[in-house]
Amino acid sequence: MPAPDARPTVLVVDDDLGVLDLLRDLLESRGYHVLTTLSGEDAVRAVAGQPVQAVVVDLFLPGMDGLELITRLAPQLSPAAAIVITGYAHHPRLDAARRAGIGTVLRKPLDLDRLLASLQAILDEAGSSP
Repeated sequence: MPAPDARPTVLVVDDDLGVLDLLRDLLESRGYHVLTTLSGEDAVRAVAGQPVQAVVVDLFLPGMDGLELITRLAPQLSPAAAIVITGYAHHPRLDAARRAGIGTVLRKPLDLDRLLASLQAILDEAGSSP
């Protein structure tokens, strides 16, 4: 269900403030309502009681990593509605993310057009486009 103002809500979680600012500005300019946090723990608190249509999350975060966060959000958000971003090309956690049904895995530095296209596909599938 979209946010009260009918814009899809996208949660962006990364421990790099520069990445958060870039993605927030980009997604807001495309009509999304964007929530940003620097950690998985903060993300869980940020979305408590608030519908979220998609999440863009760094795989490696301090404390709760991106895959753990997606697992915690599973009651309200399908793993297919997640875009995992990472600077690693190969890592066992990436294999675990794919096995968990994560919709998209993108490498940093991010191809912003591919990120936007992946996000649009997720939202189109859910019927939540801006």
